[in-house]
Amino acid sequence: INVSNGTVLLANKEELPIPIKAGLQRIIWPQASDNFIAEISAGLNPIYTIYVNEKGGYVDLPSQVTSVDWLPSGTQYLYIWLENNKATLNLGNSADGAYQTLTDMWETDNKIHVSPDGRTVLYYRTSSTEQTNNINAVTADGKVFKALVKDGYNKGVSWSPDSVRFVFGKKDPTTGRMGLWLGNVETNEVRNLNLSTEPSKVVWTNDGNYIVAAVPKDPSS
Repeated sequence: INVSNGTVLLANKEELPIPIKAGLQRIIWPQASDNFIAEISAGLNPIYTIYVNEKGGYVDLPSQVTSVDWLPSGTQYLYIWLENNKATLNLGNSADGAYQTLTDMWETDNKIHVSPDGRTVLYYRTSSTEQTNNINAVTADGKVFKALVKDGYNKGVSWSPDSVRFVFGKKDPTTGRMGLWLGNVETNEVRNLNLSTEPSKVVWTNDGNYIVAAVPKDPSS
């Protein structure tokens, strides 16, 4: 997405033939390669499958994978593995199926978002948007943890291209409405953008100077 004279333009539009997969509800694209991760609707918890372009087909991930996101290479990815009520952060490879456990996670319902440079992973709980739901970070090697948004009611993350800033959603505990906030992983600063929408409806421009957000005319609807 580019912005020219205040006008938002969609650049390099191209129709991509995507293989049919029943229940497909979201696609996670890498920065490189023609592979992609598909999120499949399956009751309460989604399941994930990787389309490997070199093989021309899907490779289903086990049901123990509860959240997944690409590293910049487009062949490696990070994922949460949940088994026997224990969660770990892991590194996977779409080419050969190899994996490596990086670190234990404290909660069993974390969702992860990898930064565009592949160095930082933001995570938050998915079972609640209440006061205890903070946004935290861990380095992609699983060695260094950091608390970022310490006050709760948070849900959703959208990284900026510079891998420093991120948009996140925060629920107003009084009205129950979700609003957009801006965070910074280097300074720990956060500020309210005063937009009543969710991070899933946000796209950053290529230069990282603007966000494009779908905001309802009536925030209460």
